[in-house]
Amino acid sequence: MKMEIKLIVESTLHAIEYLIREHRVGESIPYDLLLLGDANRELIDGYLPASRLYLLDVAGEVVGVVVWQVYDQGVGEILNLAVAPQYQKKGFGKALLQSATDAAKHSGVRRLLIATGNAGIGQIALLSATRVRPD
Repeated sequence: MKMEIKLIVESTLHAIEYLIREHRVGESIPYDLLLLGDANRELIDGYLPASRLYLLDVAGEVVGVVVWQVYDQGVGEILNLAVAPQYQKKGFGKALLQSATDAAKHSGVRRLLIATGNAGIGQIALLSATRVRPD
């Protein structure tokens, strides 16, 4: 069952007001951002229909995304997380990850998986800051 969430987070980070919200039916898909997190458009198109897509909105512009799914037996997975380059290293990735984690818990997820094809310093720092531990 997909839960309709009108507003997830509205806050200020580094004096920048932002909104994290669920993607609306009929709204364009921000492939430019999704391709930052997953370079394979075919894979994105494969997992997106069964996923929940949250958008990070700054001044009416979508500058970040997080995509996650709920599987059976209380397990979920973050499939894509990306922030536009000019908004990186400002805490927005952490805010997106926290929003998805909170929503997943609210949806009954007890174990949330996240995989990265590129385990660079930035990814490790983000996961550590949010207390996500590799399996």
